Amino acid sequence: MRLPKWEGVCKLLYFTRVDSLREQPLKLSRIHFGDLALLMKERLSTQRPSVSIHVKGEDVPLWVDAEQCQIVLENLTENAMRYAEKSIWMIAENEGSQTKIIVKNDGQSIPKQDMAAMFEPFRKGKKGQFGLGLAIVKRIVDHHGGRINVTNDEDGVAFVITLPMRKDRERALTHKRINRRVFCIMKISIKQIIIQTFFF
Repeated sequence: MRLPKWEGVCKLLYFTRVDSLREQPLKLSRIHFGDLALLMKERLSTQRPSVSIHVKGEDVPLWVDAEQCQIVLENLTENAMRYAEKSIWMIAENEGSQTKIIVKNDGQSIPKQDMAAMFEPFRKGKKGQFGLGLAIVKRIVDHHGGRINVTNDEDGVAFVITLPMRKDRERALTHKRINRRVFCIMKISIKQIIIQTFFF
């Protein structure tokens, strides 16, 4: 009975850790989508045997931090498992200079007014647990220079992650790091101006 509470503590600790990892370089490696997706399928198939889990695009290569990408897929599939009626799909596909990862379930659609806040911490859906899973996913995807969206389809709800290919990702991550440094320098400069204005 205490397991859910402990799981919540673990998610909170990981959420804090993800924030601290933003300033550190990712441990990128080349893996195949199937390496993670088939693992998730095997792990989750016993939770609700009546729900079919489909994997497509097993051979699509991903240039990601494998540990963090596993956390992303784990959180999205666990979320899908709570809301699915009969089926869950995990899909990867290359689209131009981008790679898409889609986790979809055939459950009820999400009200549009709830979509904007879904990735904020401690925002829970009707069957949500701790309100941290999607927030963790968003931060990891951002850290990889990608983006995540949720859409209502005719036959369910899809979470779509878009990641740049390797070269584009390195360029995007470098740009993000430069922006952070500039912002930090600006904060320091503004602080110095205030100190000089009022104390000298």
